[in-house]
Amino acid sequence: MSGRGVLTLSFLFISLLCMGQKDRSELESQRKALESQIKSTTEILAKTQKSKTKTVNQLKTLNAQIRQRQELLESINEELKQVDQEAAQQEKSKEEAALAIHQLESRLDHALRAAYIRSQLEPSWIYLLSAQSIGQALSRWVYLRQYKSYISSQMKTLAQKKQKHQELIVQLEENKKAKKMLFNSEEEHKKEILAEQKSQQALVNNLGKEEKKLKTQLASTQEKKKKLDDEISRLISAEAKKMTSSGLSTAPETKALNDQFSANKGRLPWPVSKGLITDRFGTHPHPVLKGIVVQTNGIDIQAEEKASVKSLFAGTVASVTKIPGYDYMVMVRHGLYYTVYSKIASASVKKGDTVTTGQVLGYLGTEEPELHLEIWQDKTKLNPESWLAKK
Repeated sequence: MSGRGVLTLSFLFISLLCMGQKDRSELESQRKALESQIKSTTEILAKTQKSKTKTVNQLKTLNAQIRQRQELLESINEELKQVDQEAAQQEKSKEEAALAIHQLESRLDHALRAAYIRSQLEPSWIYLLSAQSIGQALSRWVYLRQYKSYISSQMKTLAQKKQKHQELIVQLEENKKAKKMLFNSEEEHKKEILAEQKSQQALVNNLGKEEKKLKTQLASTQEKKKKLDDEISRLISAEAKKMTSSGLSTAPETKALNDQFSANKGRLPWPVSKGLITDRFGTHPHPVLKGIVVQTNGIDIQAEEKASVKSLFAGTVASVTKIPGYDYMVMVRHGLYYTVYSKIASASVKKGDTVTTGQVLGYLGTEEPELHLEIWQDKTKLNPESWLAKK
């Protein structure tokens, strides 16, 4: 293989390695974020499990924790695959580097031997003085300088290749350690999932014995949800009429705020500092009652006692209303978007207030503190989980 070919291959492998490292870095950040999230939500889960009364909310919290651990396992497996890919690339680069070193050492050995033999047979000064003319002497002098420079550059290149070869060996060792650490972490989380799944099944069995009671609770919950939905729809319709009649719906400042909110999809801050999504948006089976499907217009976030509830984005408070079963409901308008926060025990804003991103709207209670969050675009319900930033 030519020197140029070796350099091209080296460049390609280094490029691939850099690309891999970037992906690995992203995966590592994702894993650490999930680990941090699980650590904080484990505290929330532990508090719910202290209660002797077994509830559907406890089951939802446990289910959410298991989902998080499974997501973490997927992230770890992706990182393990990336580690293996990097190791394969590094191993190939190491072999190429070793071959290049061997070839370069052979060429240098040959060149140095030839130079030594020539210097013994005909020293450089004799080689110069034996020239037929000044021009030839000058050419010989240039040749000797170039030859010396070539030997020097090749020695430098050899040192660099050896250093790179050593770096690849170190990287391979680090990858082995990383792989072992990830594997141990994976095994630990598998054990945690198995333990939580046993608790999950036990809880399902206990709750399953109270089917009649659960159906009564579900009917009551659905009735309360309907009242919340009706009130949100009524308030949004009233806001739309007010904005249209005042010309605010087409005002430049409304469009600007609307566009800003829309542009931040997937990047909005969480409404609580520590939280676990226990109920997701849309239609899904009841966690205990078989054959029963429930509809959720937003998400439920299990949080800490007395947790502060913060605005997802800058806007205007459109309503602060008390809803049976949902405590205070705070609606904030952001252009033509609305964020709705309910199950707030005490509100700290009032209708008409201008709020900033992250401003406290109120506080959750102490008994099963949970925030119900909804996002609407005019009269269309949106999935809040798609709008919140990944933790």
